[in-house]
Amino acid sequence: MIILTEQTVGKNLDLGVAFRKYSKNKIYEVFSKYSTRVISYKTTLEKDNYSYKVKLKVNLVNKIHFETIGRAKNANRALDIAVALFSKRVRRYLRKIKKQKIGRIKNSLEKIEVFNQL
Repeated sequence: MIILTEQTVGKNLDLGVAFRKYSKNKIYEVFSKYSTRVISYKTTLEKDNYSYKVKLKVNLVNKIHFETIGRAKNANRALDIAVALFSKRVRRYLRKIKKQKIGRIKNSLEKIEVFNQL
């Protein structure tokens, strides 16, 4: 896992050490689960009128960018929602790549079979 820059920012808020640590742990869980190669990520926490909003921006190695937003009455819960959405997007993206790779392998095997029949 390669992470060049990581940033946790509060928009007009003073973030405590506990939230920063919680944020880092939750995000690293997803990175290690899917073994993604990450260039950078940024977590932004801001307070709306009655709720918190967490923006999570992640840049992966192959110029792939993910951005998710989580909203909840609790800052940690908003982060959990944003991380869950990010996890879902990464899982779907990796499944898509896997299907494309399997499709290419099947096509090449079919071409080899046709060539062997000639």
